[in-house]
Amino acid sequence: MNHESKTDERRRLRARRDLIPTSELDEISTLITDSLVDIEPIANANLVASYAATSSEVSMAKLHDRLAKNNIAVALPRVRGDRLEFIRLGEGVSVVRSTFGIDEPQGDPIALAEIDAIVVPGIAFDHHGYRMGYGGGFYDRLLDKLDAPSIGVCPDALFVETLTIEPHDRCVDYVVTETQRPAVTRR
Repeated sequence: MNHESKTDERRRLRARRDLIPTSELDEISTLITDSLVDIEPIANANLVASYAATSSEVSMAKLHDRLAKNNIAVALPRVRGDRLEFIRLGEGVSVVRSTFGIDEPQGDPIALAEIDAIVVPGIAFDHHGYRMGYGGGFYDRLLDKLDAPSIGVCPDALFVETLTIEPHDRCVDYVVTETQRPAVTRR
C-alpha cells in the first residue's frame, strides 16, 4: 500500500481510539496493568522501560506504581533528535512537557543494555505484533537496536487482524489488551 493508505489507516484508527470514553480507558488500563505485572519479562526485570501516556492512550501510571512497589525500576523516554533515550525515574528527576505534548523526564539517559523489558505504546497493534504509531519511526528505530523483550499495549478495539506495514516497521514480542494476556508471543 502507498503512504496515503497508511496515513488514512492511522487517521481512522486514531479516531476509533479517541471515541473510547475516559472511564472505559481507565478500566482497560487497569486490566492491562494486571496482566503486565505477571508477564515473565516484566515480573523478572530489574528495569522496565515504559511511557507517559497521552489522554487517549492506555495509561501506565498504575503499572509504574506496582513496579516500584516490587523494587523494579522504571525508565521513561524523551526524544532527542530522531531517537528515543530513556531516563530512570527516581528522586530528583523532573518531568517537562515536550513539543509533542508528552511528559518527558529530565536527567542522564541510561544505556539501552540496562533495559530488561519495554512497554510500547501505539495507536493499534495487529495479530503479528506490528504497531501503528504516530508516523515518526521513533519506536521502530529503537526496537531495531534493543535486545530486551517488547510488549505492546492497546484496547481490544484496536487489536486488529493486520496493519499496513512498511519495510522499516518492527514487531513487538507481545501484545496485551484488556482480554488478551498476551495475545501475541514472538519470543
